[in-house]
Amino acid sequence: MFQVLEHTKNTITLSYKSPNGEMGFPGNLNLFVCYKLRSNNTLDITYEALTDEETPINITNHTYWNLNGTESIDKLNSALKQKLQVNSSYILESDDTRLPTGKFINISNTENDLRKNNSNCTNLSKNIKTDFLRKTEGYDHVYKFKNNPKYAKAFLESSDNKISLTVYSDYEAMQVYTGNYIPHIPSRIDGIFLENYQGIALEPEFYPNILSGKFSKKMYQKAILKPNQKFKKHISFAIKINKKIA
Repeated sequence: MFQVLEHTKNTITLSYKSPNGEMGFPGNLNLFVCYKLRSNNTLDITYEALTDEETPINITNHTYWNLNGTESIDKLNSALKQKLQVNSSYILESDDTRLPTGKFINISNTENDLRKNNSNCTNLSKNIKTDFLRKTEGYDHVYKFKNNPKYAKAFLESSDNKISLTVYSDYEAMQVYTGNYIPHIPSRIDGIFLENYQGIALEPEFYPNILSGKFSKKMYQKAILKPNQKFKKHISFAIKINKKIA
């Protein structure tokens, strides 16, 4: 369980101690997570970690976003009506078991290129029939980026254009997941249950399955934390109100 280390009006820092062997991971890992809400409606997340034994590490945030509001949660495919832009032209290839192969696919100028402004995920119902999305029944793909935290990785906007979300990070990859396999589970709203395609997760990270030996040594080493090293990564979610909401 995470412990609260300190908090202020707009920040909170949590810590977690993972003992050697927990879930098969070597080393005693000390993880620290700081959440900071800025005055411009940006949520900054900073991850830091230390270990006493060499261990793989890949920490991210798995929030499901639905900018269309709570009124849309009980409606079919509500999250797919948001507008999604992903500033990448390469995705990580996966095999028939949905595990990454270590190879990258250029999707420039295809129907799955989400770099264009206001790309709308309502096209998903059509795209499911393509090879790109058939295996995963929606977006469940890892996009490759230039490792520059100043450039936005993704932009999400409500269908009425009133609220937008921009994602920044110093990770070089990001998983885009449209909630393809969400079971019938209760939400925080009484009487409302969550189903498929009612939230979109945008998860900056290292490449998944990076320990498989299918990636270069340079990529692999980025996800390995050694004793006397400090792991540190950032994710920012910038929220903007584009129009007055009644």
